[in-house]
Amino acid sequence: MTEVNIYWIDLFCGAGGTTTGIHLANANAKVLACVNHDPEAIKCHKGNHPDCLHLTEDVRDFNVVLKIKSLVDELRQKEPNAIINIWASLECTHFSKAKGGLSRDADSRTLADHLYKYIEQLDPDYIYIENVREFLTWGPLDTKGKPVKELKGIDYNRWCNAIRFYGYNYQYALLNSADYGAYTSRERYFGVFGRIGMPIEFPKQTHIKRSKLLGTNLKPWKAVKDVLDLEDHGRSIFGKTKMGKSYSENTLKRIYAGLLKFSKEGMFVKRYNGGDPTYKSSSKNEPLGTILTNRTHAAVFLTSYYGNGTAHSVNDPCNTLTTKERYAAHFINYDYSTATHSSIEAPAGTLTTTPKHNLISAQYVVDTQFSNKGKSIEEPAQTLIARMDKKPIYLITANQELEFENVTRPFRNETEKLIVEFMQQNQISDIKIRMLKVSELKTIQGFPENFELTGTKTNQLKFIGNSVVPLMAQKLIESNFAALNNYLKVA
Repeated sequence: MTEVNIYWIDLFCGAGGTTTGIHLANANAKVLACVNHDPEAIKCHKGNHPDCLHLTEDVRDFNVVLKIKSLVDELRQKEPNAIINIWASLECTHFSKAKGGLSRDADSRTLADHLYKYIEQLDPDYIYIENVREFLTWGPLDTKGKPVKELKGIDYNRWCNAIRFYGYNYQYALLNSADYGAYTSRERYFGVFGRIGMPIEFPKQTHIKRSKLLGTNLKPWKAVKDVLDLEDHGRSIFGKTKMGKSYSENTLKRIYAGLLKFSKEGMFVKRYNGGDPTYKSSSKNEPLGTILTNRTHAAVFLTSYYGNGTAHSVNDPCNTLTTKERYAAHFINYDYSTATHSSIEAPAGTLTTTPKHNLISAQYVVDTQFSNKGKSIEEPAQTLIARMDKKPIYLITANQELEFENVTRPFRNETEKLIVEFMQQNQISDIKIRMLKVSELKTIQGFPENFELTGTKTNQLKFIGNSVVPLMAQKLIESNFAALNNYLKVA
């Protein structure tokens, strides 16, 4: 039997994360139609995927269903054996913890119920749902608009049972995109409804956090530093922003938290020269590997400042990237000479007339929401979400030399004083900051180089943060395709 052709309807398509992943998949897959209420998002989507039917509409409008039904009916006349699938990345703002509180918008929380009319009219073979983990707790709201704790999940279960009633089996998985080779560790719920008798299969994990590598045959998480411009250090935190303002105390507090986190818990040095890979990475509390004059060592850090706060290595992907640019990347380059090791907790080696012990720079990325402590750029990036224009991700750089250049002017606040004291204790001459660039965020999220974002910078940040990680759509579509082919061969 020849391989089956699979056609997808992309609801809540945004600027094209899911469609991009589907079209990257080796799966005879094509997006037939896509729907989104945002004309700017549809404009971007159409520029990158011109062959789809683009509907700038509200998915709740029944006329949209009828337009797609006409297209599907025509296709089934031409290809009776075609597989028709729906992908619905349901609006998740009012389920997500990333927005800083519990979900309270009842209307947005019921968008899932509008899928019934699509199922009834299109009779799809599969329905794929993407959302945040908290979607599993969908339940009633109290009189104050807050979820009733005792009834969490009741609406989710009702919704699942209603779709099963149409003749579907159901499975779901919580998948982290970093586990499949992405530069972001964005975790999402993926639910799959498949016609009774048809296979449901999720992709097999290929990557794992470096601390869990031992005893597995998986690859390590990808390092987000690979896609960051580490040469651009930005501006000193003791100066002015591009808007001519001083950096706020909240920003300084996050920078200070990152400095403490990585100097005492997460700092490490990465070695890039040859030799046994076992000794390529070391903690700040361990001896340092051979340091060459071509800067073969780098300590890199990434920080996120939303949620509870975490830290990770730059050899791993970032956490989920939000549309609020919530990152800072830290790296430290060491210009040493030969095969000696030195922790920053220990005395430096012998100083010569041409010192080789200079710690060139230390950078970390700061997420400006809430009180996260940070992440290393040896790991994937954090989840990208919407409104990164309001809560940008910053790249922090701290130049470290043998002599500290004292800050003589009065301190603006207590946090600045703490930072300067830390700098003095660690021979850091300056700390610089910059927001991550749209081009960096686009790559971290997994869009191909030739994907063109349109609109203003605000629009582009929103498109990235709201998008499905294309790699995850690709992996899910490929696993569905492989399972279908095996099923049809047996049938």
